[in-house]
Amino acid sequence: PPVGLKVDMNTFVLAAEQRSLERLVDRELNLGGPRRYRPAGPFVVAYCSDLLNITPAGSIAELDFGFWVPVLSGGAEGMPERLLTYTPYLWVDNSPAVVGGRSVFGYPKHQGRLRCPKDEGDEALFRVVTWVTRIQGQAAEDLPLLEIRRRDDVVWGKTREPGSLGWAAH
Repeated sequence: PPVGLKVDMNTFVLAAEQRSLERLVDRELNLGGPRRYRPAGPFVVAYCSDLLNITPAGSIAELDFGFWVPVLSGGAEGMPERLLTYTPYLWVDNSPAVVGGRSVFGYPKHQGRLRCPKDEGDEALFRVVTWVTRIQGQAAEDLPLLEIRRRDDVVWGKTREPGSLGWAAH
């Protein structure tokens, strides 16, 4: 793209319900034609990126959090040919990122208040707060939608116990 990027990114593999992912992929991607998509497994990847978009005209900082759903793509016979990612949900922290991402790249960007920890002394919380409707037909509220916290049993980036990933998503 015509934009230079400086990116710091954290990714988190999260368990997901296989059947829910299949319904999402069928509803959003399998819309007819010979190509079929299916989830690669019962997991998604949450990502939290802190980026600086750089152009000759200037630069703009952006926090960009979302989910990747790994999918297998194949023909009607069902044999997978490629591993791809689908991004059904994506939040950014400023309106130029919403407009540019939607109009230029077609990303499903929505605006929210995002928080990204900056160093080891930080409270280590990735967070998305945005407008949501809890029950259809009711008023939207500005609520926390996603939180990923450092667990107490880890040091930043290093686990204290075998098998611990060090983060918990809510």
